[in-house]
Amino acid sequence: MNRFRKILILGSNYFNICSDKVSVESLRWKDLKKLRNIEDYDSVIFDFLESPDLSGLEAGSFFTPQHCWRMMAAGGEILILGDPRTPMPTGDLGAKPFSLRTGLSFKWGSAPGTIISIASSVAAPMHRYLDTVREWEWAITGLEQSSLPNIGEELRWRYETMKLAANRLGDAIAVSFQLILEEQRFSGYGMQWVHRADYGSLTLLPRSTMRHEETLQYILQEFMSVCIAEHEPTWAATMEVPGEHALIERISSQEEILNSSMKALGELREERNAMRRVIRLLYDGGEELEKVVRTSLAELGAVVTVPDEKGKADGFVSVDVEGKNYRGVLEIKGVKGDSFSQDGLKQLSGWMHDAVETYGIEYKGIFVGNFQTKTPPFERGNPFSDNWTKTAQIRKIAAVTTQNLYDALISFKQGTLRKDDFWRSLFATDGIWDPASIAPLGLPPVPTH
Repeated sequence: MNRFRKILILGSNYFNICSDKVSVESLRWKDLKKLRNIEDYDSVIFDFLESPDLSGLEAGSFFTPQHCWRMMAAGGEILILGDPRTPMPTGDLGAKPFSLRTGLSFKWGSAPGTIISIASSVAAPMHRYLDTVREWEWAITGLEQSSLPNIGEELRWRYETMKLAANRLGDAIAVSFQLILEEQRFSGYGMQWVHRADYGSLTLLPRSTMRHEETLQYILQEFMSVCIAEHEPTWAATMEVPGEHALIERISSQEEILNSSMKALGELREERNAMRRVIRLLYDGGEELEKVVRTSLAELGAVVTVPDEKGKADGFVSVDVEGKNYRGVLEIKGVKGDSFSQDGLKQLSGWMHDAVETYGIEYKGIFVGNFQTKTPPFERGNPFSDNWTKTAQIRKIAAVTTQNLYDALISFKQGTLRKDDFWRSLFATDGIWDPASIAPLGLPPVPTH
């Protein structure tokens, strides 16, 4: 029995088909926000036939090299129509050629042309399409690199290039990349890579002389075996039957409600994501951990600053408690192992000394550490060795785990911890901070409804 197939066309809205065998959905580029999960489709057609201007598009990460590989590894088919170099926004980095989102980096020819040579091995439907190509805007002279995951020493992914049509210099103007799996086998010539299985494909095709809609219909019918009923011609689309206008107004009204609801839903999701950011204290590392630690300390009432020069400290805190000002310098460390080395203490001691030299006042050393980041918090042990603890005590450094910081922030949000008590206790600590040093308020949690 043939499996139900889902096909997506991105860049135009000519076809929306649903039968018991196949679904074809079309989205214009400006409606890209409506796309939920590109990996949910068996085949995706990226339509650049009309050379769209995507400069204002919020493209985000809707299609990445990881998406491309995973779709093809599942047997998916990806087709790029028109110029694959079409610039697409990539957030703060500006616009980059769309082709980079496939994970393949190409060497491009320098000029367009009209000479076309179709490969003799090309199947009839593809040959008929390429027969309608009269000129080309791009040509691929080579493949610079491709990002495919490593799956071990005895297996590997590889792209097999199939040149469908070439220009006079032999550069590809229509090309397909088949994802294949190879395995190492021993032969009389030693260990060799041998073909094991074929998976999905990525195909790049130039613009043909067919009309836009006609091109898409041909590809759906001839390449993807989609049965398409006679499409409504343009002149018929302008006709209106009794009662249709009122229905159009109702549809428009519902679309406005839907758009408003989608906007509100997006805002709520963003609010939830921001609310849950504190949980990153329990598994993050590197700069992301530094950011969420500083944000958490600020929520507990501290003024948190970051040095202008990297490598000077992970941050400074200043907090007033009952008229007294406390100042501290931060070392924030995340490790996958079950303990911390003394390197962090040495670095923090240096920063404490630098702070005195720079500002003329004493700064408390505060070590904030996350450990065993792959293990649930309740299964973690004690990351501080006796020697580590003794060194922290001698150097008057207060050490706190991100789990204890998380618990303190949650208690503060629930109303069972005063922030002044937290800071007074932390700055009085030489060694490992003990949450039990703060008497609980015994207040009921803040209502959540």
